[in-house]
Amino acid sequence: MTGFSSIFPPLLSTALFMLGNGYLNSFISIRMASLGHSELSIGIVASAYYIGLVLGALQIAKFILKMGHLRVFASFIGLFNCVCLIHAISDNLYLWFILRLLAGISLAGFYVTIESWLLEYSTNRNRGVILALYMVAVSSSQAFGQLFLDKYNADASLPFIVVAILLSLSILPVAVSSGKITRMHEIELVNITTLSKFASASIFACFVSGLMLSAVYSLLPIVFEEATNQSEKTAFLMFITLLGGMILQYPIGLLSDNFDRRKVLIWVSSVIILLSFVIVIAGYKNLSFSQLTIIYFIFGGMSFTFYPVALSMICDKLRSANIVSATQGLSLIEGIGSIIGPIMAPPFMRAFGLKGLTIYFIIAASCLLAFLIYRIIKANPVDSQNHFVVALHTTPVVAELDPRGEELENNQHIS
Repeated sequence: MTGFSSIFPPLLSTALFMLGNGYLNSFISIRMASLGHSELSIGIVASAYYIGLVLGALQIAKFILKMGHLRVFASFIGLFNCVCLIHAISDNLYLWFILRLLAGISLAGFYVTIESWLLEYSTNRNRGVILALYMVAVSSSQAFGQLFLDKYNADASLPFIVVAILLSLSILPVAVSSGKITRMHEIELVNITTLSKFASASIFACFVSGLMLSAVYSLLPIVFEEATNQSEKTAFLMFITLLGGMILQYPIGLLSDNFDRRKVLIWVSSVIILLSFVIVIAGYKNLSFSQLTIIYFIFGGMSFTFYPVALSMICDKLRSANIVSATQGLSLIEGIGSIIGPIMAPPFMRAFGLKGLTIYFIIAASCLLAFLIYRIIKANPVDSQNHFVVALHTTPVVAELDPRGEELENNQHIS
């Protein structure tokens, strides 16, 4: 296979998988809320998902080397399917924690396999295009998956079956493809202490990105459901938030190519804070649905750009040979933030009610804003900047698709 036909099977598998997984993530939060679980319980279960994703991303490559990509791919989707269906037959909170942990590990297996496949057919010439197509497949499918939220009641079992069907279908494009992975790359982590000496702003921005986006995925559906009392409006608001994250990422990235990226992040943080204050002051009940749609489209666009702009910022200071390992390290920093976010946000929701999550977003964005202003005052301006490249919140392996890194060497091939 050559050209687009080489990467179409993994991209199609990604679209089908993320359509189901995007829906499942939001539905589980709404389902737990309907069962009477507290926001903290929902957050802890969501945190287990990100723990599994981080741990899995560090270990899956070893399984692929031993078993082959297709067996690992099918095995982890099979595991994810079982996890999904067990949700339908038991509402035990402790079991759900374990299930979400396994789901995170399974998702890591899916991501690493797909990203390794895309790496197999990437070169310096096409790596940016492949990364952009992968970003569209992941982000758009996650967004459209939210539209399933109004199709079934929160106490129904059918949604888990629908997700299992989509996950099963995602095996087919890769399974029938003749493509194969002939090389596999271990995740190489740069020393974070060393990195922090000249890239502390990037590290903190990635951490805040994890704090915010994990709360968006796991807790924002609950807020929308309570604020609107209509599942179709919850579905659309989640859809528009994630759609904004996909559509606005590139325009803001281009803006960061022409201005100091730290100042762009300050501007982005300020917009998030401003929008959040509008919600806190006006209140959800006093804002029309159209107004909420506009606010959360922009909010999604702003919050999803912390990570890619932070990656571009650190790439401005590194030689191409060091970019992959550095961005892999930042990916794990964001993962750590994602583990903490769903646990930190619920106390604000309990203390301030419907506005609590928004107040949490204000505090997170304000911390980043203050730190960036401090860094601009203390640090020297950047002499030159690389071009912006879109980024995904998946696993550290996707960092190797970054066209700013040096071309993969032939001696990295597996014999």
